[in-house]
Amino acid sequence: MQTQIDIIKALQSISNSFFDFLFNAFSFLGEQYILVAIIAFIYFVLDKEKGELIAAILFSTTLLNNALKGIFLAPRPFEVDTEIINKRPNSSTGSSFPSGHSQIGASFYSSIYLYFPKKVFLYIIIPIIFLIGLSRIYLGVHFIIDVIAGISLGLIVAIILSNLYKKYPNYKFQIHLLILFIFTPFLFFYEDFNLFIKIGEDFYKGFSLLLGFILALYIEKRFVNFTCDINLKTKIFRFIGSLITALIIYVSLKFAFIGLDNIITTFIRYFMLSFITLGIYPFLFLKLNFLKENKKLV
Repeated sequence: MQTQIDIIKALQSISNSFFDFLFNAFSFLGEQYILVAIIAFIYFVLDKEKGELIAAILFSTTLLNNALKGIFLAPRPFEVDTEIINKRPNSSTGSSFPSGHSQIGASFYSSIYLYFPKKVFLYIIIPIIFLIGLSRIYLGVHFIIDVIAGISLGLIVAIILSNLYKKYPNYKFQIHLLILFIFTPFLFFYEDFNLFIKIGEDFYKGFSLLLGFILALYIEKRFVNFTCDINLKTKIFRFIGSLITALIIYVSLKFAFIGLDNIITTFIRYFMLSFITLGIYPFLFLKLNFLKENKKLV
């Protein structure tokens, strides 16, 4: 422990405004905003099926990470040693082990390579995963062991689920439901309860995103079933529209629930975010011919 603390202090001893900006940017690569944008691009522009599976891996690893955080309840570096500065307080909620950014980043970016196996992606993804982990140490919000465990678990989740989806391609929906079922018991271990497991708010965000995602996929496959085999202009409009839709939902519900911040409103907000963006949005714009199929590619 002391060795890890000394390493964090050594990294922070060379800190300056440039390094702070740089490592905050690296940390941002493992946060929800950039990941959601990438998923939307894959889902609406590149390949709907692969986008669905990458999203499923992302939500699953998020749930696992937050469940483990609730079990280990490990303190963060700045809580252990007051000389360590928390340089990213808005992304250091909950306990420390394993690192959420490291695990989520490793699962997400490695799953992109697993579904788009091109060497150029590998050369980009490996540095990204490493830099996300390093940034969390520099920023004083994780120990080295947190990062190593997070990256390892992230890669394991991505590989296992990717192979599972490939082996049972006709049972993807059932696998989604099974993952949801496995983590359902953790809903009852909220952090305010006096229990040995204390689940934080981030777990409820992940669970509601996965639930909304599963229901959205049912609606999309049952009533829309769009493809990416259309002209580039329409695909770009789809993508931009999805980002605008997600932003409107997130901001409007956050505004609607001002003064009512609790687990229930958090659950509703993130459920609606994935459910409407991935389910209702394609359905509504299909009716407006916004998702109209066009085989003339550009």
